[in-house]
Amino acid sequence: MDGLKFSVKHGSDLVKAKKSDELRQYIKQFFFKHLTQVFFFDGASFKLYELEQAQKLIPRDWEIVTSKANEETQKFIKETISFKNYLKDSDFMECEYTPTIDFNKPKMFTKKVVLNGEKVKTNFLNMAKPMNHEIATVKSKRTESTLDELGLVYEHINDVLCSSDKSMNEYVLNFFACTFGGRKLRKALILQSAERTGKGQIINGLLNSILGDRMFKTNSVETITKYNKNFEGCALINFDELPHCDNYKGLQDILKGLITEPTFTCRDMYSSGYDQLNTFNIIITSNNDSIGLTQNNNSRYVVLDISEHRIGDTSYFQNLTKALNNLDVKRAFYEDMIERFEALTEWSEDIIPESESRKTKIIEALPCIYKFIKEQFILKSCDLNMKTNDFFDFYKDKTKDKTTVNKIGRFLAKLEIKPIKMSNNAGYKYVKSSKELLETFQKLNFMDDTVDHISNNDPEPGSQSHEAPRKLGDAPESELESIYKSKYEAAMKRIQELEKQLKKQTKTEYKQTQTAEIVTQEEEEPINDLDVIVDIMLN
Repeated sequence: MDGLKFSVKHGSDLVKAKKSDELRQYIKQFFFKHLTQVFFFDGASFKLYELEQAQKLIPRDWEIVTSKANEETQKFIKETISFKNYLKDSDFMECEYTPTIDFNKPKMFTKKVVLNGEKVKTNFLNMAKPMNHEIATVKSKRTESTLDELGLVYEHINDVLCSSDKSMNEYVLNFFACTFGGRKLRKALILQSAERTGKGQIINGLLNSILGDRMFKTNSVETITKYNKNFEGCALINFDELPHCDNYKGLQDILKGLITEPTFTCRDMYSSGYDQLNTFNIIITSNNDSIGLTQNNNSRYVVLDISEHRIGDTSYFQNLTKALNNLDVKRAFYEDMIERFEALTEWSEDIIPESESRKTKIIEALPCIYKFIKEQFILKSCDLNMKTNDFFDFYKDKTKDKTTVNKIGRFLAKLEIKPIKMSNNAGYKYVKSSKELLETFQKLNFMDDTVDHISNNDPEPGSQSHEAPRKLGDAPESELESIYKSKYEAAMKRIQELEKQLKKQTKTEYKQTQTAEIVTQEEEEPINDLDVIVDIMLN
């Protein structure tokens, strides 16, 4: 079917020649019933139409007039066959087709599938896209110069894309091998770095050149969230420089499904969607921070540490470009990847190598409460020893975070910070040493050695001071003072407002009886009773 296009002229010629059966067979080469809709093959891909829309693709003058004998009247009756309505005839509708993707099958094939315990013969439309046959079907000539240039490609992947990390290099090569071999992986690669590091040459000059139509590249949010028909039949999708959008969380959620789910809803513009196999792996490339790794969204991504040491090395990139323009280099690389793929029967993509870039992304996206624990307790070497209510008041005052107490409590539980019941029904408190908190954060990779510097509260050499570590329940006066100072100032402001109201009321009600001397005395004597101030603060 490849390269065959629907020809109105050819169909019209069959109409003129009154070749009804041939015209029906010709229509059935391009139109395929799927439930209540119709797939149309345009010479390159299958597009889904509603029945009425599909009928419009057939000219209305495709009509053949025949004469049929009437036995009763012994006369011939003219009968007009309208091929525009052929899509509603039982001859067309009896052949049902199901869309699928199989990189090793032709455009249309039939096989038996189990349905309700019975094997049923099923017709399939194969939406798999072709690779670059010039590379994938021709054996490489591994000359000495070709092998040298192939070595340069491998060197670039290892030294630049993986920063010479052996485990990451193996993971990336396995990822490429599975992509060429047609294995769907539940992880996505993130290649984020400054410009001109050379990541694009591997994506475009190597992978895209080999995969051909089987790779699709986009930076359109609309393509991801709405009209993703171009993903169908691909082995690799490259999301390049995804922009930040209003519905960023929604975009992240859709990416989760595209990375991990076995199927996706394939949808083209102006048509309803249908379930299709998810056969593509995903690589995200960016010069900016386009993807954030939250606590609920970090297990799907493998973040590479891209080395920037080749930026500006013109001679190096000229040699790399020359190597990637060599067809035999690309053929040899493809052959190596297929050989690697065939040996990956026991490999699991779920075991991912760590990287500094991934760790940094996770730390940057930590929940506010985790950042608070780090800044107020761990980095200040301050033990946590506070009543739960006091802790939440302190946290809310410092961060202005509007997260509910219940959700914050669940976050704290993940850090093994749980409320401890106090004696005499005095309530609950949080108790955790700064050392324990540090160990937990290190275990979870929440500490960044380059910026997270822990204060040292040990006494200076020769000093007689042996103070214990501070505790934010009974010590950090500077923190608590700042809170109560603001409350005190608010209380004093309220007192002054009450004084003014009292003076105004007094002047109004006792104007006839109160002397100017008493009024003056009231203005000059401020309220200094500490008990009154504290009472106002507490209420």
